[in-house]
This record gives sequence, structure tokens and C-alpha cells, in this order.
Amino acid sequence: MSIKKVTIAGGGVLGSQIALQTAAHGFEVTVYDISQDALDGAKEKINNFVPRYIADLDFSEEHIKQTADSIKYTDDINEALGDADLLIEAIVEQIDIKKDFYGDASKAAPEKTIFASNTSTLLPSAFMDATDRPEKFIALHFANEIWLKNIAEVMKTSKTSDEVFQILLQFAKDIGMVALPLEKEQPGYILNTMLTRFITAAMYLFGNKIADHETIDKVWLAGSSHPVGPFGVMDPIGMETIANITRIQLSQDDAEWRSHLLEFLEGRIEEGKLGKFSGEGFYKYPNPAFLEDDFLNLPEEYKDYTHSIKQVAIVGAGVFGRQLAFQTAKQGFSVTLYDHSEDALSKAKEAIAELGNEGKVSEITYVTDLKEAVKDADLVIEAIPEVKEEKLDFFKTLSGELAYKTILVSATSTLLPSELAPATGHAEKFAAMNFSTPIWDNYSAEIMPVSETSEDLVKELVAFARDIDCLPFVLKKEQAGYILTTLSIPVLYAALLLVADDISPIEAVDKTWMITRMTDIGPFGTMDRIGLRTVANIAERLYGNSDNPVEQKIVKLVKDKVEKGETGVEVGKGFYDYSDGVPYLADDFLK
Repeated sequence: MSIKKVTIAGGGVLGSQIALQTAAHGFEVTVYDISQDALDGAKEKINNFVPRYIADLDFSEEHIKQTADSIKYTDDINEALGDADLLIEAIVEQIDIKKDFYGDASKAAPEKTIFASNTSTLLPSAFMDATDRPEKFIALHFANEIWLKNIAEVMKTSKTSDEVFQILLQFAKDIGMVALPLEKEQPGYILNTMLTRFITAAMYLFGNKIADHETIDKVWLAGSSHPVGPFGVMDPIGMETIANITRIQLSQDDAEWRSHLLEFLEGRIEEGKLGKFSGEGFYKYPNPAFLEDDFLNLPEEYKDYTHSIKQVAIVGAGVFGRQLAFQTAKQGFSVTLYDHSEDALSKAKEAIAELGNEGKVSEITYVTDLKEAVKDADLVIEAIPEVKEEKLDFFKTLSGELAYKTILVSATSTLLPSELAPATGHAEKFAAMNFSTPIWDNYSAEIMPVSETSEDLVKELVAFARDIDCLPFVLKKEQAGYILTTLSIPVLYAALLLVADDISPIEAVDKTWMITRMTDIGPFGTMDRIGLRTVANIAERLYGNSDNPVEQKIVKLVKDKVEKGETGVEVGKGFYDYSDGVPYLADDFLK
């Protein structure tokens, strides 16, 4: 079947974008809505998108204006669907309204018409039976700003024919989309399965008063190389929508942090600060702070902080330990790298040599004797596997070897430092610091003190992080996972869920994230960088005892990779094969 005539039902923000994008690629487009006022609004939106197409894409002004003028509008469903090859429904997200619409559409559309729903939150099977053609019914989901974030998630139901599935995948490509197949139903498709968890994590951090919205966004931008943080993402969604979602969640879960968040949101709404479209939400528009050149500048007060750290011992020669050793030595510190394994140290030495020879990198000392490693250290940074029992045993062993002057830091990414502090023997000289990888590109350094940590020690750690070319952030209170990991783990979990449950292939998940978040790496590429041994340890700790079959699949998926020796970038293979370069950086990966 060849698609030529397309009807868009619903001329709202996304429906009008779908109409223009489809018409711009040579299809005959009709927009249907329930009233002339709604149609006038759709036409106005489409005309407002025209300058964006001219500015953002290679379309000529003449072509895109002719395209907009070619779109037909009607409030007569029989006229709208009389000869349609494809119906794309983009009406309000209420299941009863959708059912009524599909009942009417089934009567008006010829047998050939394929029905596709752009629903973003509902399962298409919930209203599939309201149609008279379940084998020709499918979900086709687009992202806002469709011309830039050009993904089309094509999701089958249990009754969708393979022929229709393939036709829609091809149609998506024909209108300039990266077509992303979902072999079975998943609430939220690929994008929202990840994005809703990401946004919820940010709201938790804010509502729980771990940090303010700018700090949370700054950590994400500095620590992950993304151009927009979670609160920058939320502003276009709007305060009212987020408040409505929070009220629903609060009725199901009366967590105190949700109450704090809702109180803030309602205050913003009362002040008329409704989001990007009103000129202010979390940020002020049209020039939000996160787009300013100085957004990630070092705070002025941090420039005057001092430290007396010269000798640094790093414990653990894994992926992160060797990165930290390189970065610290590069900035002029004397570094000793300890590991109990000669093989691990040999691999670390080889990897560090490939990174460069600046500063004191060539003077790094590699030892398997812990006492020798820490004997003259001003600072010891623990970077061993993310297993609580191993860390506690290590700190107990270390406590008898340290001079009192020595500052002790754990680079734990998911454990609370207060759980580790008693084992150190001098908690007042202890804190946790979380870095991202690779540390020279993703340069956030989150500092999490325990209750005994002195204020002077915190200042010393801020100064140290600054002097190894990282951007320091001090958290207001303890948070397992700090800010960066609290935001990252839900995204990685969602990505693993989509693959482990056979909903989507790895590349489709990464492409979705990369295109819509405008970044050069997706969740699976990120896990390969982190190292799958670390990911497996975290997955085992979080989900190892879960009764949830999908979470059991997640643990198995990662552990199977580790057992095969496919542990990530460092060995040349993880979720991706790096033998011929980095696949997701290839020119054609996002085409």
C-alpha cells in the first residue's frame, strides 16, 4: 500500500506540527478538528512554525509557505477521512473521548485507511477495539519540535499486522523521521519511559531540598554533557501540567517531598509564572540562565578557598580510578595508584600512558601495598567496586594505616557516606565525592559531607576539586546517588527495561535519547563508558532480590555481558562493539 493522503485529527501543538512536517515532505494533508475556532487555531500554529522551518532546516521560504498553504482544514469527519490512506489521531489524552472518536472515524473512513494514534500516555490497546480495524491500528508517537527532534516511535499492538507495521516505519522515514520500532506495547514508548523517570528524579531532588533547581541542572550539564537540564526540560511542559501530575502522585503517595514540590509549583502558578510560554517558570525567557555563557562558571567564593593537599592516593585501578589518577596528576599533584591486583595496575598504567604525559602523569606510582600507598598521603580517595561490604572492610583495614592529617574520601556513587563513615575511625576527616566519566569531559564533582565533617574540610575538598579542573557542588544533605546518579540511574534503568523486556533494540533507545536530548551519547553508550562491571554491581544491589520479573531480566542482561567479558569501552566491547571506532558517533548513526 502506498500512502499519499494523510489526515491529522486534532490541530493542537503537536497535531499542527505533524501536519506541517508531513506536508513538507510531499504528502496531501488535511487537518480535522471539532470546530472552526479549533481549525483557525491550528492554522495559526502552523503559520507560526514556518519561520522555525526556515531558520532550523534547509527549506526555502517559498517552499515552506507553499506547503503551509496546501494544507486543507475541515470540521466534517466524513470529508476529512473520505479518501484518506492514513489517519494520525492527536486529540486530547482522555480514553472515552478517543473511543468516541474512533467509533465515528470507523464509520467515515474507507477500508484502506490505517489508523495511527499519537497518544503519549495511554496504551493503544485500551481503545483499539473502538475501531473496526484492529489489524490496521497502531501507535505513532512524535516528540515536540518534531522538525528538530525528529523521532517517530512506531508501536505495535498484539493485533497490528506486520504489513501495517512496516508501512508505518517507512512512512516515518518518508517524512524525515528516524523510525524507532517497538515490537510490543510499552506505556510511554521509548522516550517517555526514560524521560518521565528522569523528570521525577529531578522533582524528588528539588522537593526533598537536596539542591535548588539551578544546582540540579548545573550538575547534569557539567556531569553529562547535555545542553539542557531537567528543569529546562520542564519549563516547556508548563507548571500547571507538572502540578497536576504531582497532585495525582500525591494522592497515591503522600511523600513529604511531593508536598514541598507542589507548594512551590502552586506559588509559581499563582504568580503567573506558568513556564516557558508565559515568560517565566523555573527560568526566565526568552534568555534562560542555563543558556548564558557564565552558567557553569566557578562560584566567586570558591576561588578563594585553599587546601594543603599535595600527595594523593587513589585506591582502585578500575575505569574511574585510573581516570581520576590521570586527571589529578595532570594538574600537578603527586599521585599513587593502589590496587591489590598486579594485572589491574598493569592495565591502568597502559591506559593512562595512552591518555598523555602532562603535569606529573609520568610520575604516578603504582603499588599493591596499601600501607605504602597511603603512608605520605594528604588525601586518600577510595574508588573500589560499588559493594557496601567491600567498602566497609576496606575502610576498617585502612583506619589503622592513616595519619590523622589524612583526608579520606569515598567516590561511592550510590551509597550514603554516613553508612561508611564509622568504619573510617575519623569521620570528621571523611566525606564522599562523586565524579562523572570521563572526568576530563564530564567535570562535575559533588561533595557530600557527613554530620561530623568539618566546614574547613568541605572547603578544602571544594578547592581540590577546583584544582583538578572540576566544577564542585556541595550538597545540602545526604542523598544516595548524589544528584547526577539520582538523575542517571532512572534513565539507565528505563533503557535496560526496554531492551530486557524485548520492547526495543539498543540502538533505538540510544537514538531516541540522543536526538531528543541533543547529546552525542545515549544510555547504553553511557553504560559502556562507566563499565559494565560497575553497572552490574549497582543493578545487583538495587534489583538483585527483586520479585519483579523485568528487574530480574535487567540484572541478567548486564551480568551476562560481564560473564562474556564484554565490560565496555575499556575492553573494546560492551553493548556496542568498538573494534572499528565508536558506533554511535558515526555520521550515519542518527540518519
